[in-house]
Amino acid sequence: VEVDGVSGAATADFVIEINHRPGMIIIYGPGSVVTRQRPAMAVARLLADQVIPVAVITNGNDATVMDAITGKTLGEGLDAIFPRNRLLTMLETAPEEILSPQRREKEERILFAMEILTKKECETYVCRDNIMR
Repeated sequence: VEVDGVSGAATADFVIEINHRPGMIIIYGPGSVVTRQRPAMAVARLLADQVIPVAVITNGNDATVMDAITGKTLGEGLDAIFPRNRLLTMLETAPEEILSPQRREKEERILFAMEILTKKECETYVCRDNIMR
């Protein structure tokens, strides 16, 4: 992602595809899953040419499953993660959502501010200083 001439990277830990169509991303991180919901939406909306419809945010003990097109929570807890047949049904019925250039830019800015700048700040100042002590 590049915003105002500054670039950075954000990733999904897993991208689940069915019939060569990305259907779900899974993002892992320790701590609260709530703090990763909005950046996960941005990743699901930017990673492919079309919006990847399901985003899962997990810390390994808990999970939130979200509809990346609407931003609504579809379920909570590890048991809420879709099995293959439910994801396949969703992909067959879900419209292929493609972001406008303006919406794409907004999602890039959100991802940049919430994930990339935070990571860079940690690497440059906060986390590095704590490790060096």
